[in-house]
Amino acid sequence: MGLTNNELCINFTNGAKEGQANNMFIDGDKIYSYGRHFVIAERIGNREFLVNTNSYSITTAKHMALFNNAVSCGTVWDVSKCSIDQIHAETESKLVILLCKIEKARKNLGKYLKESKEVVDYYLKFCERFQLKIDTSIFNSCGITAIKEKVKEGDIKAEKLLARIISTGFIN
Repeated sequence: MGLTNNELCINFTNGAKEGQANNMFIDGDKIYSYGRHFVIAERIGNREFLVNTNSYSITTAKHMALFNNAVSCGTVWDVSKCSIDQIHAETESKLVILLCKIEKARKNLGKYLKESKEVVDYYLKFCERFQLKIDTSIFNSCGITAIKEKVKEGDIKAEKLLARIISTGFIN
């Protein structure tokens, strides 16, 4: 009898280099959903994985959940397409969205500031782990420069917002 998708995920997290289940398979250090077009995760060390944050279909999302459940201990690095190079663009995108939410927030400001700090902390740890140069332009392009300009113009709301953003610790 063949493996279940769950068993395949467990085998992969335990070091298996090959195997196949219903709609998933392992080839070397990667585990795939349906075909080579969608990598669920890539093993990069002993119980250390790059995990794809993109979603493809409902079934692939289930496969991703099975993998995440199979990683009971170890290190997981979430990044788009399991590509280390995607971290800069992904971080910038998340910060742009959060900054827009921060600017409009009335009730959830603390939540968005906390999320922003978590995004930046993750980015810094990721860059350190993979020895990537930190791209400080991310912080400028996500709208902080525009807020600083408004502060120079005497906008009190912008000044308060900038003070809140600085208090998160991800810009000076």
